[in-house]
Amino acid sequence: MPPGSLDTVHVPEAATPHAAFEATRLSALDASFIALERRGFPMNVGGVVVFDRNAAPPVTREMLRERLLARSQRLRRLGQRLYELPAGAGRPVWADDPHFDIDDHLSEVDVPPPGGLGQVERYVGEQHSLAFDLDKPLWHCTLLNGVEDGRVAVYMRFQHAFVDGLRGIALGAGIFDDPADTQQPAPSMAPRGERTVRPRLGTLLAEAAAEEGARVMRRAWEVTVDGIDPLATLRREARVLQGMLGFLDSPSPQTPLNGKVSTHRRMTFRELDRAALTATRKRHGVDHPSAVLAVVAGALARLFDARGQRCPVVRTLVPLANSRGSVYGNDAAFVLVDLPTGSLTPAERLRAIAQALATARATQLPASRALLRRWDDDSPISNELVAHVGSGDDSAGALVSFLRWPRPPPPLFGHPYRITYPTLPVGARLGLMVGVVEIGGRLAVGLASDPAILPEGQFFVVSMEQTLRALAAG
Repeated sequence: MPPGSLDTVHVPEAATPHAAFEATRLSALDASFIALERRGFPMNVGGVVVFDRNAAPPVTREMLRERLLARSQRLRRLGQRLYELPAGAGRPVWADDPHFDIDDHLSEVDVPPPGGLGQVERYVGEQHSLAFDLDKPLWHCTLLNGVEDGRVAVYMRFQHAFVDGLRGIALGAGIFDDPADTQQPAPSMAPRGERTVRPRLGTLLAEAAAEEGARVMRRAWEVTVDGIDPLATLRREARVLQGMLGFLDSPSPQTPLNGKVSTHRRMTFRELDRAALTATRKRHGVDHPSAVLAVVAGALARLFDARGQRCPVVRTLVPLANSRGSVYGNDAAFVLVDLPTGSLTPAERLRAIAQALATARATQLPASRALLRRWDDDSPISNELVAHVGSGDDSAGALVSFLRWPRPPPPLFGHPYRITYPTLPVGARLGLMVGVVEIGGRLAVGLASDPAILPEGQFFVVSMEQTLRALAAG
């Protein structure tokens, strides 16, 4: 399921106060990420954000602590955890954690010398392999000391149910400098329970359970009013399900990237040439997502060629964002695109991918969005979908996510923004996920892989760079 988006979406400003999330029910998609984590697959998303060092004072853990504590008062989800409803009445809900302690979610480490990308990758890979404590708020922030050239780096990690890729960037930006902070007093640092009077947690959970029960009763009534044939609704939904999942039922080409995935994660980071991506898009008359997919496909072709493997096609899961959404949770549908990885020229491969993506948007995307809406219903169709997704089949061989952040990021305690390296999870049967982000005029790739399935992370990102240059050159 999608950890990001290949489309630019509108996300509310991270530092803007939101409506109270007193007891927000977990969506079915987000619940699937919690279920995967409970089955032993850490579903972490986030990124390593790097800032150039200037004359401002060095960033310390205490500075970050005060900033996060202040921001948690308006970014309410930072202090919320998941609660099960009484008697299993429905999916868990988000509600305030009365035991929220900012120190449980903040740490600092010294990156081993020389503090380059390799050292950062190893540390992040180890942390990204860890599962969250599901009885606490599902996020963590780490200050990375000793990064090369004296730069400032912060590693933000979220459970995928907390945010998707773009919303993770938005929420992470909540720790950046806010011009309003210099014009108004800092918020009170009183303990969370003393800031405002809120309903008791038991009351909130009971109300959520009652709302869930009413929704299920409405669903049962819809089945009953079908009249003479009480199975009419089930048959109708079976037909709808068949249409929605039709594109998943086509035979999926097997790839060397599918296999039983372990809990070990390898992160590989690299900056790509943003000007070359722009040149590729303009030269070939394609959009950014098509260009990114072609870069990945070219790298896969080089990988299989170097291995001496024959793999002409890799079916790829491509997240596509909805145009509006909360700053929390996941709000993206997905399509499957077959990336040609055989003996084509880069330009031929790009044209084929652009056409395949356009077709997928027209044919798969409406069904995918309808499928996710239906998944939020407690109905036979949602049960079928859960079974399908939980089966761990090989519907895709890779996932590619491309994010574009529309605003220049602010500095961190006066240190100017440089670049963000995205961090993604790895699926139960899918050993490679590629995240590409364009933020603040810089383009970066973050590769998440099971090292047993893809040990050649550096070769792959260098191959992406070479493919991009070839496409830009025409």
